Amino acid sequence: MKIVEKDNRKNIIQTAIGLFEKKGLAEVSLNEVIKTSGLSKGTFYHYFKNKEELTEACLLDFWEKQAEGWQNFPFESISVKEAMDFLKGEYVRFFRDYNNKEDKSFEFYSNTLFSAQKYPQVHYTIKKFFADYIKGFTTTIERDQQQGILRNDIPAGIMAHQILSTTEGFAIIAANDFYEEPASLLESIFENLYKSMTHEN
Repeated sequence: MKIVEKDNRKNIIQTAIGLFEKKGLAEVSLNEVIKTSGLSKGTFYHYFKNKEELTEACLLDFWEKQAEGWQNFPFESISVKEAMDFLKGEYVRFFRDYNNKEDKSFEFYSNTLFSAQKYPQVHYTIKKFFADYIKGFTTTIERDQQQGILRNDIPAGIMAHQILSTTEGFAIIAANDFYEEPASLLESIFENLYKSMTHEN
């Protein structure tokens, strides 16, 4: 693919994702994407035949970038507490600034998950992302278990899934405005989750 063609395609995808995160996937038309991108209709339709093709490309691009963000995360050199503190900090910062009436970014994120089954490559990319997430946390948990920091009567993989399920499940509920103070609640949940991993009941 020529550099200009690659840049045009990238421009369209980034423009569309920006609009989807701002307004919501269903509320953005192709004409709005074309106008905002600064490209002609002919150029747009050279890359994408319809909104379905554009949506698939956006979902794939979004999750490839999510995966890139975790690839260099130092699971091998930090403790579970440090990894969870980092994760907690990211979510807390997000929810302190998040307004679901003006910001549709989490709605777009949720749509990527619920739409993944329609697009095999997107589904594979998301599945791999979460598998790598679990693998990274499992590695860190196993090391902390060997050092006696964490309880070892629960398999490391199960603990890793608890972390994933807690964060993703909480985020979906909180993003829909069902909690009064999601940031402070999440801090308490993480604190108690970590305690449950370090103390036998």
